[in-house]
Amino acid sequence: MTLLQIKSEPMARTRMICFPHAGGDTVMFREWRKPLAPEVEIAAIRLPGRGLRNEDPLTTELMPLAADIAAGLIEDLPKSFGLFGHSFGGILSFEVARILQEKWQRTPDYLIVSASEPPQNSWNPREQMHLLDDKEFLNRMIAMGGVPKEIQPYQELLEFMLPLVRSDIKALETYRYQEGPALKCPLIVLGGHEDSKVDQKQLVDWGHVAAQTPLVKIFPGGHFYYLKQRPEVLAFVKEQILLCLN
Repeated sequence: MTLLQIKSEPMARTRMICFPHAGGDTVMFREWRKPLAPEVEIAAIRLPGRGLRNEDPLTTELMPLAADIAAGLIEDLPKSFGLFGHSFGGILSFEVARILQEKWQRTPDYLIVSASEPPQNSWNPREQMHLLDDKEFLNRMIAMGGVPKEIQPYQELLEFMLPLVRSDIKALETYRYQEGPALKCPLIVLGGHEDSKVDQKQLVDWGHVAAQTPLVKIFPGGHFYYLKQRPEVLAFVKEQILLCLN
């Protein structure tokens, strides 16, 4: 059962369930509560190996992880809910949404994916980052903006973080998309203009898996654009969620 951390909002109209990037944890959504309140309640998925789940074995297969998360969520889904996922979390949230829709007939009210390649384009045999040695792997992470400057000098912290990121990246890079029914809910696709990993064409290609034409929004910045654009990103996210509910 995947741990689900919830910040309760008594006046909330919907719950947005958030999926972190590779190696990420619920902490990345800590500052999102106030900008989205009171209409949107925040929940965040804690993946194995993090926080209170630090003794759980790491998962390197995406589909079993998605099935586990969906099975845990279905036990306590509110009337209105949606999913948000950044990068690795975008693919994971998409597969969770598909399972909820097809297995339990609980289609989300919205799916928001951020800086994430579309599922049908996600496998690239030339891009096997999880096979790199630790030094190269860390350099790639830093180049993508995935390692904050303030923690880069701390070797012990980096050594703790690397296996978490590597396991998630392996799950993503070995994932194979399977064709299936289109996702019925509105799909909102976010990205950074300077993102060298996921360009605007790839963001548009999310339309392949959706019944409705996705709304694509590009912000200044790279793969982790939202770190410097948080107020603008969250204002847009809240606006779009409320439109989906009306």
